[in-house]
Amino acid sequence: TIASVFRAVHSIKGGSGAFGHEALLAFSHRFENVLDALRAGRLASSAPLLQLLLQSCDMLTDHVAAARDGATPPAD
Repeated sequence: TIASVFRAVHSIKGGSGAFGHEALLAFSHRFENVLDALRAGRLASSAPLLQLLLQSCDMLTDHVAAARDGATPPAD
């Protein structure tokens, strides 16, 4: 599951960079780094971390919507 989410975030990061959505690029890069650390075992899974990952999915959705709509990116 973590690998699948990582790939999705990685794809969003790449697309955001290609189209100049800097806030989306920065957020997805940080999100990807956390997922990579979790996937590699450098970060242990915990309830607070899982809550943060769920909140990050919501924030990523908000960033994508803002990029799509030409709106101001959310404050993350």
